[in-house]
Amino acid sequence: MASVAPGVHIEEERTRLGYNWLQHFDLASLTNEVECNGFVIEETYGDVAGGPYCSDGNEMAGALRPM
Repeated sequence: MASVAPGVHIEEERTRLGYNWLQHFDLASLTNEVECNGFVIEETYGDVAGGPYCSDGNEMAGALRPM
């Protein structure tokens, strides 16, 4: 699933409205995406702070390595 989220970029000389493309993955679809692009998932985490991975959580982070 994907979504588009608006965001405001404020710079010294101007303010711009932009859109961020957010891609939503479960572990299986992320594994497929990663492997199709030449990487392997070494570790999975529940957040970017290294918390434990939970399949029904709202966040996910991982450590990847090239194949």
